[in-house]
Amino acid sequence: MKKLIALAALVVSSLVNSALADTVYVALISGDQEVPMMDSPIIGMAVLSVVDNGDGTGTATVVVSTFNVDPGNPIIASHIHRAPPGVNGPVICPLTGEGGFTNPVVGACNFDEVDFQALQDGNLYFNAHTPAFPGGESRGQIGLAQ
Repeated sequence: MKKLIALAALVVSSLVNSALADTVYVALISGDQEVPMMDSPIIGMAVLSVVDNGDGTGTATVVVSTFNVDPGNPIIASHIHRAPPGVNGPVICPLTGEGGFTNPVVGACNFDEVDFQALQDGNLYFNAHTPAFPGGESRGQIGLAQ
């Protein structure tokens, strides 16, 4: 399943990148990236199409799709956080609206200088939160699409 998601991420990122000339970042989402690691069935993919604003900041359109979500333990919040792999960090961009989590989530993030540099350095991650795991159940480190 992870190979299929990776392939889909590459296809989507290639299409978005060629169409918009933005920089594309991808996160493959799973419980084994959570801190601490979770035995979660939730997997997914986040794709960010990012514009460099030319002043050290960036703007992203974010699309997140998740799979294997238990209806009895739904995703109640999703965010982009700042931290390197294996470390928890602060929320920098909430992605869940007033109506709750939708699938897919389509949102936007404005990155200041610190967060835009963290994105470029691979130090941002997507996190999905559920009632059973309000601190986070499934996570994906965001990296440059190859």
